[in-house]
Amino acid sequence: MTVKIYNIFPRLLRQEGIAKIESFQNIDIHSIIEASNLNQIDLQNYIYSPIGGHKIRDQDLLKIKNSIISLAKKFNYPNFPSQKDSQKFDVELTQYLINNLQISPNEASKNELWNFLSCDLMPEVVHWRFFHKREVYQPTKEALIDRYLGGRRNCFQRLWWRAFCLRDLYKDESDSMIFLSLLESDDIREFEERTTIIGNISLWREMVIQYIETRENFKNDINFKKRDLLRDCIKRVIRTTPWLSFESLHDNELKTAVTNIFSDSLIALGLNPKINIESRPQKKIINDIIEKQQLNHLILDEEEKLEEDNLINKKKWIIEQFEDFQNITINVEQKIKTMFSSLEDTRLVVFVSKRYERKNQKYWFSITTQHREFLGKGKKSFILLGGSDKDYFFVIPFKWFQEREDYFNKSFFENGDKIHLYIEDEYDVNSLILSKNSQRPMENIDNFKLPKINEESLKVITESELVDPAKNIIRESGNEGIDTSELIRQLRLVLKPEGKDLKTLKGRNDDVFSQKVRNLKSHHRLENIPNIRFINNKFKWIEIIEISKNSLSIPRDAIWKKNHYIRINKEKILSSGGEKAKNQWEILKQFNKSTISKFQEKAMNETLNSPNSTFQSSNWWDREIDYCLQRRIISLLDKDGKEIKL
Repeated sequence: MTVKIYNIFPRLLRQEGIAKIESFQNIDIHSIIEASNLNQIDLQNYIYSPIGGHKIRDQDLLKIKNSIISLAKKFNYPNFPSQKDSQKFDVELTQYLINNLQISPNEASKNELWNFLSCDLMPEVVHWRFFHKREVYQPTKEALIDRYLGGRRNCFQRLWWRAFCLRDLYKDESDSMIFLSLLESDDIREFEERTTIIGNISLWREMVIQYIETRENFKNDINFKKRDLLRDCIKRVIRTTPWLSFESLHDNELKTAVTNIFSDSLIALGLNPKINIESRPQKKIINDIIEKQQLNHLILDEEEKLEEDNLINKKKWIIEQFEDFQNITINVEQKIKTMFSSLEDTRLVVFVSKRYERKNQKYWFSITTQHREFLGKGKKSFILLGGSDKDYFFVIPFKWFQEREDYFNKSFFENGDKIHLYIEDEYDVNSLILSKNSQRPMENIDNFKLPKINEESLKVITESELVDPAKNIIRESGNEGIDTSELIRQLRLVLKPEGKDLKTLKGRNDDVFSQKVRNLKSHHRLENIPNIRFINNKFKWIEIIEISKNSLSIPRDAIWKKNHYIRINKEKILSSGGEKAKNQWEILKQFNKSTISKFQEKAMNETLNSPNSTFQSSNWWDREIDYCLQRRIISLLDKDGKEIKL
């Protein structure tokens, strides 16, 4: 029988750690590196656990420190680490800590151990990983405590426990750290922020396994949003814990309970948990994911580089346009987002976001405490918001923003707080998304557009106006299908674009019109139509059953909605959802014998002015109809009044 020998590390009391942290608050990383010298640490002055292993030797501590610093140097240490560098460092550090510290779970549970590693042994690593920024700023004391002192967000402690809990996730895999390949860092953080889950290792592991496999099963479903699924499941687990003790469940019972939670989440998101998928062993699922990652690794790196270059070029274009409009010169410091005019009376922050395929969050920006302090010192200050795929941007006056500052969602981070701004451009109307507590869920910002549209120019064709003609052309193409270039050509013949639509894009061969047609693909506006699929670089019309017994989901086609009617069968029993659920049902039942399109149009308009409602998009009301259909609360009738049999 082999007896495992554990190390016992020095322990640093919390108050002593806080005193150390206060000395880090106003110095840079180079000063911390200079001050951090192991030879200056007298290990005799520390307390140790009296049992549980052997006291670690000086030379072993030095070896750990040098090894971790060597690891950090692979990712640009001591210089500023990119987000990608930080994520890769965390992955490798996770493996190093679990394999080399040689500590027991009991020892690892003592915050004082991690206080020592972070504050005394390797403070420079902590500072480099979390507080070494391009911008010059002073992190708050609370932020320093969060990362330096022992706790679930400590620089080293979080990674060791992550590895301890999730290693050997799949016992038939030779790689004990396989979860690091299967999960994104954001996925792990979603779990780690909920102590209800990570406090129960069995529950955490089962949720991770089912999340990985569900994500893989639905990877080809355009309506599947993995992050929405994860967050919904986590919320359901937290709501379940007051009446169900997950700790008391046997393995099979726990698996069943978690499976039911994932099924409920999929239904809530408008997906069918009983989807007909070939049953595959876990090992094959894992291998498929890893193989795909290996094949796409180089491609993804190149795409990320190209995307970064595009964002930089778009930012430069925005600054040029703003200079022309204001007739001023902007001093640009490439390392930061804050800029000012030559006389420093005009200040601005410039952001460019790529397009995200998520509900009400197509473009995402964060305005930090430092940004707001900078803007507050200017006579005229602006927030410039651009989208990577748009030929315009928004000039938001800082005073206008300040009047609405309390409406937006806010998060607290290491260097203060961030106010989150989201732009939604559904139906070619650009709106800022306000928080759920606001009486105005959305606010139109089209009047802040630059470049200004020439009022005398001819009317432009919107993306929405392209959808129906494109659908008809694709339907006519039949089994042969039609590629994007031919679709552009035929749409020109039908719609005859003029004026601004014929303007050639800067640095491109495309004009505005052809780019809008290409956006139909990148924004998935055509593929969201049930009969249209994009196969082998061609749009194809596929004859499918509109409503099937398997999916119980209405088609997202506008013409179909105009030709089908709602019939209320029974009262909806409101088991959850509170006032919001009551409001939505009160709206729906007003439209007995009305068309689906009429109901959705009225519902969206009504909820826009409702102080208790944030459900204004057509997709949201699609899912509500799906839910009521599944439970036979409503039926659907065709234009002749005949019920659609499900």
